[in-house]
Amino acid sequence: MVRNHCPVCRGRRIEEIYHFGDLPLTTQYVSAPVKTYESFPLSITGCSDCHFVFISNPVDPIRLYSDNYNLTSSYPASHLDDLTERLIEKVPSYESFIFEIAANDGAFLHRFLKNGYENVLGIEPSANCVATAREKGVRVINDYFNFNSASALFHTYGKADLVIIRHAIEHIADIEGLLEGIATICSDNGSIYVEFPDTDLAFTYGKYMYFFEQHVNYFTTATCQHLFNRFGFQLDREYRFSYGGGSKGLLFSPISGVPLKTPSPDFFTNSSMDMLRLHLKQSTQKISRFIDSKPGARFSLYGPGFVGISLINNIDIAKHLCCVFDDSPTKIGLFLPGSNLEIKSGMRLAEERPDYCLIAPLNEKKFETGIINNNKEYLNNGGHFIEFFPQGKETDFFHIINRDNQQS
Repeated sequence: MVRNHCPVCRGRRIEEIYHFGDLPLTTQYVSAPVKTYESFPLSITGCSDCHFVFISNPVDPIRLYSDNYNLTSSYPASHLDDLTERLIEKVPSYESFIFEIAANDGAFLHRFLKNGYENVLGIEPSANCVATAREKGVRVINDYFNFNSASALFHTYGKADLVIIRHAIEHIADIEGLLEGIATICSDNGSIYVEFPDTDLAFTYGKYMYFFEQHVNYFTTATCQHLFNRFGFQLDREYRFSYGGGSKGLLFSPISGVPLKTPSPDFFTNSSMDMLRLHLKQSTQKISRFIDSKPGARFSLYGPGFVGISLINNIDIAKHLCCVFDDSPTKIGLFLPGSNLEIKSGMRLAEERPDYCLIAPLNEKKFETGIINNNKEYLNNGGHFIEFFPQGKETDFFHIINRDNQQS
């Protein structure tokens, strides 16, 4: 599926912003070193009319999501309790129909069940996630969400009072099918909650590791508002969260005859596309130049998740890494295609003693801080952590942590 027009405004004045090359999938761990592997072009495109940024040639979603996808409950976001309370205020009664698109393992819907809302339903394409959700007692249908599936759901379950799509809209290439489906399933007095990565931060600071094949759409508030306006929805509230290196939550409702608000101003313009190119070039060069300035030093990486693997692949630093560490037992012992780096237990960091260990940006800063605090021995023995986008000092891009400036 090649997207040769803008998915948001349907304009055709689109241009390539940055090409990272042909890369292996961030989900593609292998059980043993391999000489050959599949690779896919990773290139981001921008629209000169509405300034939406997207991947024009996305990987087939069936390849990415049909089975064995990561469970969201394994890395819960810290803002979900507060968010649940806020969304409960938008549903009229305990009988209200709450529907989640890309419900994963049902962890978020389960919060509504615990609060007494029994009429909840999710839809999710990954079979392993659906099985886990059902074990929790959460109704989740194993399917992709689009206009056709929404029509079938409407005829069976009726209209939803609250539609939720958290950290999924950035994954969906068929945006029009998604919005047509939401318009079909959402009641006239309902609400739609959308949450996605805050790409303003990625654009501003050149966070190149936040661009990978699963995220085919890079929304700002203005471009998301533009899209939902097209399908008859009005922006009511905007929220910001620290999750995932920065996230936005937008609350929409059907317009129903009220005057349409002017879309939020968007800092991202045509000139900003050139600036994004420059920021990406500068940020990729910063870490590469630092590594090149330390000839003979041994480098490693902690946290080979989606972002961590993108950090490795997008600027081809695998050749500089001696090893990769992680705390997940499901990853330990596997290898990264292309580099053939083995994923070792984080408990082996002090034993391996690389000179520098890059900490891949994780979903919450507290997890990165936890890695540092759990590896004091490594630091005390002369090791160095490299932390990206230190909190409050994102313009620094990265900084070095050693035994003299350890965090508490």
